[in-house]
Amino acid sequence: MCFSLIVGKDATQDGSVILGANNDWPGYPGHILYTPRKQHGKDAKSLLASGKEIPELDETFAYTHTTTAYTTGTRDESWMYGVNENQVAVSIMGVYAFKQIPSANGIEADDLTILVLERGKTARQSVEMLGELIKEHGFSVSSIEGAAGSVVMGIADPKEGFWLEVIPGGHWVAKRVPDDMISVRPNCFGVQEVDFQDPDNFLWSEGVAEFAEAQGWHRPNEGTNFNFSSCYSDDVAICAYGKADDPVNAYRRWRAMNIATGIDYPLDELVYEAVPKEKISVKDAMNILRDTLEGTKYDLTKAPEAGVHKNPFWMEVSSSIGQGGTVLSMIAHLRDNMPNEIGGQMWFSLANGHLSTFLPCYIGSKGMPTEFKIGEILEFDENSAWWVFQELGELCYRNYQEIAKKEVIPVFRAMEDETLALLSVMEKCFLELYQENPELALETMKFFTTGKALIALDVAKKLSRKIKGKYLANVIM
Repeated sequence: MCFSLIVGKDATQDGSVILGANNDWPGYPGHILYTPRKQHGKDAKSLLASGKEIPELDETFAYTHTTTAYTTGTRDESWMYGVNENQVAVSIMGVYAFKQIPSANGIEADDLTILVLERGKTARQSVEMLGELIKEHGFSVSSIEGAAGSVVMGIADPKEGFWLEVIPGGHWVAKRVPDDMISVRPNCFGVQEVDFQDPDNFLWSEGVAEFAEAQGWHRPNEGTNFNFSSCYSDDVAICAYGKADDPVNAYRRWRAMNIATGIDYPLDELVYEAVPKEKISVKDAMNILRDTLEGTKYDLTKAPEAGVHKNPFWMEVSSSIGQGGTVLSMIAHLRDNMPNEIGGQMWFSLANGHLSTFLPCYIGSKGMPTEFKIGEILEFDENSAWWVFQELGELCYRNYQEIAKKEVIPVFRAMEDETLALLSVMEKCFLELYQENPELALETMKFFTTGKALIALDVAKKLSRKIKGKYLANVIM
């Protein structure tokens, strides 16, 4: 389960492009890592998840990224989101209702995001680059055990964003997000009609329509336009929440559009993008990613399963955007009116984003403190930031109305608001200092973001101790 959004530059409050994403993989710790720019030898190879090798570039870019501690093929950490030194951001969602087209081992979902981070110069160039690599090496389903799906990716830079949707065998399309719109993707394909006369807003693999026609999925002689989702999605999903109209995808799509526009679209209407009722801020993106459907006609707290404490996180696989199984969330705030090191602002929250807090980071900050880089599955570690926030979230489930709403959420929202207000002032200082001494400016930014992260971690630990004493009679979970 994952979810992503892209906001075009004319739909944001400051003219930036915003890409946000939730990584939902219950119980698997999330890490925030930094990879520096690297030089590679003449005959160097890049190892793919399948074990296949492809030629490496002479040089790959630096990037900050999130990752999850589970194994996919040759990779011991998987499902990366992030931003590279060129302010190219990427997110990824598994797709589980797709035409099962035979393909040999080639590039997989987990390879695509790393290739964008290492090689992406712009969003458009990244799409084209992936298209060439897929054409040469093929594309196959993921090696993730139990979720061998296809993929939809969000790729953005400070000027534009795209959704790239790929099918096993190597066919794909990419759709540009209109500058004045917010666009979203749950775990399903969303590109519908493709205009092959509009290469500014659509990119595609050679023969994508012709292949579908040959299979009988596309019938142009009946006067229908080529619809990628209709042709390449399937009515049979490999898991319980694969189709576009399954509740877990439909409710999340509906809620994101409902928040952004104020419109109550029919649940079965495939609305993935719209002009927002108001310009969208980073804070607005945070609130969409952690939304729980509370206060809506689909309020999960009113279900019998929510119990006497009306806990919205009772579902194993939730129909709300914010989920108990969210590993981490990322928001990339991409701005071209300042140096990349400062313009590429990232926000991260660990574990359940509704019961956690978003923390700032920059391209120039080169990652987060050590505590945010560690944590293994089934091994509680009080030194791991992910495990600390995970435990706090689970404590909230014991008495959601009292613990979450009164003890935890107000504290973390106040921290976010304070940090956002501070950064509106601090960034002016960073920029002034950058003109005189870039290295000192970046060190100052790192000091600020590291400090904020460690303060939030300390607050989370104190909240856990308070909750155990006040509500659980010191029972250690």
